[in-house]
Amino acid sequence: MWLRNLLLLGTVVYSISAPTRPFQHMDAIREAQILLNESSKTAAVTNETVEVVSEMFDPQKPTCLQQHLELYTKGLRGNLTKLSSTLTLIASYYKQHFSFAPEISCETEIVTLKAFKEKLYKFLVIIPLVWEPAQK
Repeated sequence: MWLRNLLLLGTVVYSISAPTRPFQHMDAIREAQILLNESSKTAAVTNETVEVVSEMFDPQKPTCLQQHLELYTKGLRGNLTKLSSTLTLIASYYKQHFSFAPEISCETEIVTLKAFKEKLYKFLVIIPLVWEPAQK
């Protein structure tokens, strides 16, 4: 009887500690893409400028991943500020699961808000392609 109770308790503890949404970052990426598409349909102040990493993100050499996400989060304006928590979730996921990505200081540039939205959208399309390299 006590063995059965112990087994039941172990099963409950294991199920509680198991991740319930392993692809939550993918949902966040899709949500961000939808919000960006909706915001591009509305008129925006195009003379406003934002700082971004000047080099386009490369999933084969994922350097400056956290810097990209940090600058994109800082650059959110207007109704795009809804993306702040989404980008934070994506950043924490990649920080936890892809610690191999070297974080060097990358060059930045100042772009218009319109260019910022385009760069962010392209980044969100590319980022799911990052996979941890096979161990040798």
